[in-house]
Amino acid sequence: MCKFSLLLVAFLLFACTADYDTFDSSSYKDFNTIQFQEQSGSSSVYANEHKVKIKLEEEVDSITIEDLDISSLAKIYLVNSKIEEFPADSMALDSLAKEVSLSKKAIKKGDKIPLPESLIMYIVVEAENGDRAIWEFEFTITNATPKSSGSSSDSKNTSSSSKETSSPSKDSSSDSKETSSSSKEVSSSSNESSSTEEIDDGIPPRILSIEIAGNLATIDSIDEDNTYHIHYDYLEFLTDLTNLPITLLTLTQGSTASITEGESYDLSKGYSVTVTKGSQTANYQIRAGYQYPNSSLTSWNQNEATEWSNGNTSGFDMTSPTNDKTAAKMESMNAKIVGIGRFASGNLFTGYFNPKEVGVLALMGYDDGNELIDFGRPFNAAPRFLEVDLTYDGMGDSVDVYILLENRTQTANEGKNQTRSSTDVNTLVASAWFRATTLEDYQRSNPDVVSITDNERGFKTLRLKLKYGEPLEGSPIENSNTFKEGLLNSKGIDNHLVVGNGEEEITHIRIVLASSANGNMYKGVVGATLIVDEVRLIY
Repeated sequence: MCKFSLLLVAFLLFACTADYDTFDSSSYKDFNTIQFQEQSGSSSVYANEHKVKIKLEEEVDSITIEDLDISSLAKIYLVNSKIEEFPADSMALDSLAKEVSLSKKAIKKGDKIPLPESLIMYIVVEAENGDRAIWEFEFTITNATPKSSGSSSDSKNTSSSSKETSSPSKDSSSDSKETSSSSKEVSSSSNESSSTEEIDDGIPPRILSIEIAGNLATIDSIDEDNTYHIHYDYLEFLTDLTNLPITLLTLTQGSTASITEGESYDLSKGYSVTVTKGSQTANYQIRAGYQYPNSSLTSWNQNEATEWSNGNTSGFDMTSPTNDKTAAKMESMNAKIVGIGRFASGNLFTGYFNPKEVGVLALMGYDDGNELIDFGRPFNAAPRFLEVDLTYDGMGDSVDVYILLENRTQTANEGKNQTRSSTDVNTLVASAWFRATTLEDYQRSNPDVVSITDNERGFKTLRLKLKYGEPLEGSPIENSNTFKEGLLNSKGIDNHLVVGNGEEEITHIRIVLASSANGNMYKGVVGATLIVDEVRLIY
């Protein structure tokens, strides 16, 4: 028995030692982020592609590691091998990581590293057990000094710059083409008019009624640009707006127009029309569009408004339908997650909350709640205004209501930001933003607001005018993270935009309603309540 016991103890000791040796040799080789003293902003980490983008303020010969976050038992090395092409698929990345030669010493926080002239650097994270993962660092310099005129590199940059400079001319050419086309149609109408005896009855040239694809359109009064706006706002969602027929056109007697009943036109971004009668003319802009689904907020699946998302989590419903289920109620509160209280804003938005299914405990590692959200959904129309019927009791907090129209280069996966690559660009086409402590005190910092008026249902109607291209100076968008590159959590979702010229094709819409404007940073007033009855797009 004693001999058997000794054998058993020896066996168990051997087994435990074998297990200990196996588990002590770590295979973890995660790369989370890196920060250099000379860089501007945070590094943008694209984990799926093993790429990191880093901006430097100015040209430097070397860079110093300020912070480094990799697996605890792993080491990081510079790659000495020349790499012709960085692969995209995981198998090729694994193969390349095994083949390349590395620096003799691992690099660490505080090390100064020469910056390659190519501004491309490769590193390998090596696990304790020898497993490797290779990464590509791409540097850009914000305030680069132009090279001498004799260098081929400078010539290349100049060529690129010229190409960009000529781009507006291309747009101008396009505009001229459209103007020419429009003028041709007007000329045609004028010829018809000249062949008819001129009628001088005191009635000006006007469009009296017009149908777009069989729907009677609205004719707005003349605006500050001496233009009448005609629009139909309720076509089927995602209708092709570039080829819509004019099914009825009624003019004042003796008038002619540069459009023809029965013909089809591109009404996606506004079609210019001139109505003529003798020597008098009137200018019109005709548009068509559709509403975002469930804009009336009357369709609910428990506490989820269909076609919308919110940040409800862990049994806390900051957003819910009103008792009659005809509106959305958003209330800021302290939500206790795994026993820890954290402020949360009531919210409703077009997009997807926590699509990466971050666990409850891991949620606490996100210092910007927006990095848990994939903002925006597919959309192709170009509205002029956003109207929201709402009430707000902020108790000293501030409400956020905004709309962003985007152009995304990514076409796969509905252009979702959760699968965005390092080369994908999200461009801001148009924006309108409202932020205020009360619905009465809004004029100081809300240039996008047209009006706030009472309506018959007891709500106030907020009307915002979208600004295409560069946002208006003083818009609350300036105090948001809309254009911020880099993530606070390297595994977060990158929603940042770059400013466009307003002429880009629209691919996505981002509408956000929040009871606490700084709720994404977990700041606000408990009890702040926003109720939204309806959201409307006006074209």
